[in-house]
Amino acid sequence: KNSKSAQGLAGLRNLGNTCFMNSILQCLSNTRELRDYCLQRLYMRDLSHSSSAHTALMEEFAKLIQTIWTSSPNDVVSPSEFKTQIQRYAPRFVGY
Repeated sequence: KNSKSAQGLAGLRNLGNTCFMNSILQCLSNTRELRDYCLQRLYMRDLSHSSSAHTALMEEFAKLIQTIWTSSPNDVVSPSEFKTQIQRYAPRFVGY
């Protein structure tokens, strides 16, 4: 396989009870338009009009997508910072 086809093959570390979140993140990271929006940093132009909570969440999501797509094949990526932002934005998820 060439390196282009091997991109995006990183797994996500399970942080206790995060298997459903990880499944969703894997699906979102393979949605071409959203992936490119994050990888090309196109989201930055939209963040200037958003609240700081939305900005931090989107920045962390984009960083996670970038890490997934720039990691070596079969690497394991921890979504802990993204999970932290989710918990700040939606405190009901603290403890999961």
